[in-house]
Amino acid sequence: MEEVNDSLIVKRENADCKKYAEMAGLNELIFHDCHIENLGALVKMPQLKVLGFARCTFGNERLPVLEGAPALARINLHSMDAAGLEELHNIRNLKRLGLWNVTNFQLGNLALYENLFTLEFDDRNFNSGDVICRFVNLKKLYLYHSVMDNLDFLKMLPKLHKFMLQEAAGNEDGLTAISGMANLKEFIYPVKDLSVYKDCRKIEEIGIASSGVHGFEALEGSNVNGFTICGTERGNSRYHNEILENLRKYIKHPYSYSY
Repeated sequence: MEEVNDSLIVKRENADCKKYAEMAGLNELIFHDCHIENLGALVKMPQLKVLGFARCTFGNERLPVLEGAPALARINLHSMDAAGLEELHNIRNLKRLGLWNVTNFQLGNLALYENLFTLEFDDRNFNSGDVICRFVNLKKLYLYHSVMDNLDFLKMLPKLHKFMLQEAAGNEDGLTAISGMANLKEFIYPVKDLSVYKDCRKIEEIGIASSGVHGFEALEGSNVNGFTICGTERGNSRYHNEILENLRKYIKHPYSYSY
């Protein structure tokens, strides 16, 4: 167990949540590789905003018992069973979800989460944006390595601030929607024609394809200061130096990122 200020990380334990329920000042509680009993006891924690579970199992109580959590704003689940998550949609403050490699769960189950601000969802078998179109209030959408049929869902998400999809979609016509996102600051996607960023006046971090890139001049006078070459490790692409050289013609000090 590791405790840092108002955050607690519990690792490799048979964790009984009754012993954490008295820690009234905790804002964040993270479990790694634990077997968890009495999960419902956590609803007694008045300031608990973030709950994270990685490779955990549940015993006598499962996710739906968290419905009464008064301050819970974010849940992260990694490499484990996510059954019952959809039953928490009535938690007023729960507006951020992170789901990586979860089982017994379909994104369509989240249809009732109409007010989500943040959705991070990593599943290579997910390819349709029809469900995402329902989350019209999203400010952050990370789809990581999903392989989407198209990008048409973007036109339904005008409030986006941050977006990530590292794999190219089958049909990219929907890319044009980003010009209407007034607050877009980060768009990580393997873009080949950088002119798509021309009207994104607030954008600071952009995604770039590893080859066939053109339209660099569209970045002149922009706020862009960082880029990610999608599908490569930072600095490892044989195209990296060429892309960097072209960017420097229009951006003073571009910085490369990796995810």
